Amino acid sequence: MKKSYTKELAVLAFAGLLCAPLSAQVNISGLGATAGGAGPLTVDGDVQVNGNVNSTTSSTTGDASVGGDLTTTGDTTVNGTLKVQPVIAITSTSTDTPTGAGVDPSLGSVGATTSAVVTKLGETDKSESATTGGGATIENNGDATFAASTGTASDANFSRYTTVDVYNAGEPLAGQPVPASQMYYAADAAGTPISPSFATEAALDAWVTATPLTDPAFAALVTTVPTATAGGNVDVGGVLSLAGDSALVPAYAPVPNVAAAIGGNTDAINNEVINRTALIRQEADGIHIGPNSLITDQRGDVAGVGGVQHVWGEDANNDSIDVVIGNPDSPLNPGNFRVLGNSQVDGSQKIDGVLSLGDNGFGGVTDVARSINSNASGIARNRNNIEQNTRGIAMVAALQHTTVLPGMTNALDVGAAYFEGETGMSINYARRINENWQFNIGAASTTDFDESVIKAGVGVQW
Repeated sequence: MKKSYTKELAVLAFAGLLCAPLSAQVNISGLGATAGGAGPLTVDGDVQVNGNVNSTTSSTTGDASVGGDLTTTGDTTVNGTLKVQPVIAITSTSTDTPTGAGVDPSLGSVGATTSAVVTKLGETDKSESATTGGGATIENNGDATFAASTGTASDANFSRYTTVDVYNAGEPLAGQPVPASQMYYAADAAGTPISPSFATEAALDAWVTATPLTDPAFAALVTTVPTATAGGNVDVGGVLSLAGDSALVPAYAPVPNVAAAIGGNTDAINNEVINRTALIRQEADGIHIGPNSLITDQRGDVAGVGGVQHVWGEDANNDSIDVVIGNPDSPLNPGNFRVLGNSQVDGSQKIDGVLSLGDNGFGGVTDVARSINSNASGIARNRNNIEQNTRGIAMVAALQHTTVLPGMTNALDVGAAYFEGETGMSINYARRINENWQFNIGAASTTDFDESVIKAGVGVQW
């Protein structure tokens, strides 16, 4: 036996009539709330509204989700998460391409007395573009997310057909169409219908226009690609300030005016660029470092052969100046200059420090200047010795051996000689002592008389 709830429904209806005028505020701890009267709407749980919300004042301690428009003339307090659902805008266009005359119809048997004649009317391109608003999400911890809109472009190609039943040969109306049998439909490339059949082409056109490409009918035909969209930006008409959080990041100080701070950074960056451009720059003759430039450029060597990296200095008048390698503020320890390969000096080079040469199979030299000075002293001594030798050779060559001839008592000779730029002169004297014995003496000197050679001797004859 079926129970009747007529009485219960009547009682509830009557109670509703009594309570509605008295309702100023409704508090519900469940998942939803409705309120009558003109008072505010307060919900302790979550609120989900699929339509529009119009309220003078609204307050929710849970999450709030609004699928339609949210209009609040008073205060809105959300202790949970406020989500603004995106708006979807779809634009649809279609283009028909008639097949044209000369299409062969295909005959299919419908019954014993009629056959179906199917004709392809043409192809249709249907395009849709969809833009989804990004929306905004504000978390109860203070985080806010502004998402840009997204867009897609979809396209589908399909054919339009018409079919009509005609009477077969042998029938009284052979070849004539069966009244009210002509239908119109859309089909894929294989001719498989994707739409219902319609009695008029206008009805088919209306279906094509009204049916979105997201409909299962177009699922196998649609090609969708993303499109460029914009949004997700925050436009602040007044002053944007940042509270900062030095407790989390020490350097994260408050920023009272973000635009002014960015402008100040822009000036600093521009000044940095100007300073760097003045410091290091590329000019026609090479890379310049500093206002009175140290210049480096790759060119040929002095003879114009091969690629050589040149380094030189110029003053403000483009005149060459000296290049000093080392710290001028620390003369006692100016730093060392090291050449790993070969060094060729075509002009003059001044080294105020110590020049050392590495061991390249000939033994290293730790102090070139000291070694050169030491060698110079030895070379000077050798040269002096050589000069003395050449003078001595010249003097010795000038000496004569004087002999007293028989019947004579005395003999005198004068001689001269030249050797390696030195001239020697000599005088020689001999005296007979007796018939068998005689002695001789000689002396030689150079033209400046700085050195001299003396000799003496005794001779015997028998």
